[in-house]
Amino acid sequence: MVIQKSIQDLILRGRVSIGELADGMGISENMVYRLGMPEGALEKAVRRVLALMIAQKDFSLLKALCGRTGHLLVKVPRVARNRQEDSEMVAHYQETVTDAVSLMLDYVRERTPASRDALLAALDDVSCESVGISKRVKNDQQMELEL
Repeated sequence: MVIQKSIQDLILRGRVSIGELADGMGISENMVYRLGMPEGALEKAVRRVLALMIAQKDFSLLKALCGRTGHLLVKVPRVARNRQEDSEMVAHYQETVTDAVSLMLDYVRERTPASRDALLAALDDVSCESVGISKRVKNDQQMELEL
């Protein structure tokens, strides 16, 4: 139901008209309306792709879609239950940042497509880790306020 509502909202409550959507997508207005119907082709396709990603435990397509739209995909972090998990989180973040800095130095020394791609992937990892930790810290603060 959430997927269907999101699709309908995207089509009907967007910033552009149905006609503009149809022109931009290269399809008829009728087809745009049909994409938003319950159990329509778009909803079925989204559900199938989602099931595929979950089954394979591979969300690279979702990450690519986010990248194409200028967004960042961040997995919601698990909340640490003790100080040891906090320490592991800090150690993992430090390792991620250190790897990115190392790849950045490699890229500065030799600007190749391979070093650029490796650096960009590492910087994405740092961004995701940073946002995840930020959510975790805000969650900890929220829990303290509730107590």
